[in-house]
Amino acid sequence: MERQTGNTVLVIDDSRFICKSVCAALEPLGYKVLVAVGGKEALKILTRTENRIDIVIADVIMPVIGGVELMGIIHERDSDMPVILMTAFSNMDIVLTAIKKRAFDLILKPFDVPQLQQAVEKAMKHRKLLFLEKNYLETLKRTVKEKTSELQNKMKELEDARATQTAEHEELKTLFSKVAEIKREWERTMDCIGDMVLLVNADGKIRRCNKSLQIFTGKQYSSILDKDWRELFHAHFLLTAGKAVTSGSEIHHAPS
Repeated sequence: MERQTGNTVLVIDDSRFICKSVCAALEPLGYKVLVAVGGKEALKILTRTENRIDIVIADVIMPVIGGVELMGIIHERDSDMPVILMTAFSNMDIVLTAIKKRAFDLILKPFDVPQLQQAVEKAMKHRKLLFLEKNYLETLKRTVKEKTSELQNKMKELEDARATQTAEHEELKTLFSKVAEIKREWERTMDCIGDMVLLVNADGKIRRCNKSLQIFTGKQYSSILDKDWRELFHAHFLLTAGKAVTSGSEIHHAPS
């Protein structure tokens, strides 16, 4: 994240008198003013990490490195840095060059103090607005990245859960298929037995039976399930006895 903006101004001019004049105009307003007598000294100040410059005020015409060239170097390092150029010449070519090279403002020397203060104030507001905009965009990008990562993780969890559920479902299908096959095999085996075969639980309820029992009782398989086997046989005996009496047959009981 970009550092927080402050109120530091770097003044660059080969005239110490101009530098002192700018300091006298800005320091009473609470600005911290750093001074560089010429472009070479300015570059040394700008490269020091402890110097956090917010605004640059530079003379257009200076020995070795002029203000326009210096502004290009500054913008290569910090494209958002407001650079206010000063010149003693009201030449239209200088004005057009300053605009083309993205100077924030152009002030004629000797400068009017209120005009300089107003230009610096505008530049500082511009600098802070740019910072807030960048900070907001970085925060927004970070939030979007975090939320995207969270969403991707949740989607991965859902995919894993779906895959697990599908695997478990297939296992259950296979298990049920095996159980059904075992049940069919049991029924086929039991139906081959001529004698009556039935499975009952602890309460005497019928849970399984073969066809011999169905034939013996004359009941369907579904009608036999969950019936008490004692009641079933007792009811069958009474039914058989009743039919015998109706037909006039004689029922013989074994001696006790």
